[in-house]
Amino acid sequence: MSSFSCPHCQAQTLGLKAKLVASLWGVVRCPQCGKPSCAQPLVLGALYFLLVWDILLFGYVSFVNYQTQDTFSGMLYLIVMLTVIVILKFFAVYVPLVAMRSVD
Repeated sequence: MSSFSCPHCQAQTLGLKAKLVASLWGVVRCPQCGKPSCAQPLVLGALYFLLVWDILLFGYVSFVNYQTQDTFSGMLYLIVMLTVIVILKFFAVYVPLVAMRSVD
């Protein structure tokens, strides 16, 4: 079930659970070499910026439409917001892992 490679030893030892942890800004350790890895911070930061932008924009537009009694448009924007959240979370799993080094 391991389908992702460790950036240190290049062995296919990391599974989907480890990638999910890494996509949530977590640190994962390779079972074979024991060295830490994390998701690429710049790419993950860009994805989370888009996530916050999506929630603020579509959430605000949905809220404004609900306040003006336009419930169909409000629900439509809410569905778009949730769909974009799911898509961004899916892409976050496939952010490449990078090797973490100790600061000397």
